[in-house]
Amino acid sequence: MVSAVSLDQMGLEGLVHVWGLPATGKTIFACAVAAAASRRGLVEWYSLDGKRASVRLLQAAVARHGGDPSHVAVSVTSDHGRAVKWVRALPHSLGPDTELVVIDPVTRVLDMARNDPVMWGREMLEETMPLLAAVRLSRGTNIIVISESRLVKESLVDAVHHSVIRRYCDWDVLMRRSSRRGVSDLLLCEDGKPTRTIARLHHTAGSYFEIELMRPHEPFQGV
Repeated sequence: MVSAVSLDQMGLEGLVHVWGLPATGKTIFACAVAAAASRRGLVEWYSLDGKRASVRLLQAAVARHGGDPSHVAVSVTSDHGRAVKWVRALPHSLGPDTELVVIDPVTRVLDMARNDPVMWGREMLEETMPLLAAVRLSRGTNIIVISESRLVKESLVDAVHHSVIRRYCDWDVLMRRSSRRGVSDLLLCEDGKPTRTIARLHHTAGSYFEIELMRPHEPFQGV
């Protein structure tokens, strides 16, 4: 068990998409990665749903789990236009010491669709994801994008604009609650479907959590 984990420890360097239903631990997992990353460099965290509670969780988790709070910069908004502006500025705003970027949730850059259905998905398709992929390739900075998910037919879960997001990501990770209380599985996906369990998040309360790393080739016990 570890209380903070780097993406390279998990074999997930690059642009990582984390998705799942609400309360499965997506933000908590990103906090664990941010705590580890802040020991080596700067962390840029963009909270695009305007929720201050997730920011407080991040700050407490970084301090509690051996990170450096002074290395974590947080930007919070619930305004769609500002969210898009921040993402567009990333190629120029990131410093040379930036170790990790977290965008939670990346799907909020699509909120213009609520007022203009023609624009639904356009920024994601034409700008947001290709831009993030380019930042990763040009700067070598690890990026976590968290997306909102929904129930689809036959009680299956899928991320909003999943096919578009995973086209540009290096890794696609589903978080799903385990049968054990306070435990969520991190499942590596291929073509949107889980293939194996790579880690388990054990969350008791608040900023208390631990990450259990699985063996490299542990099979996925699907249903």
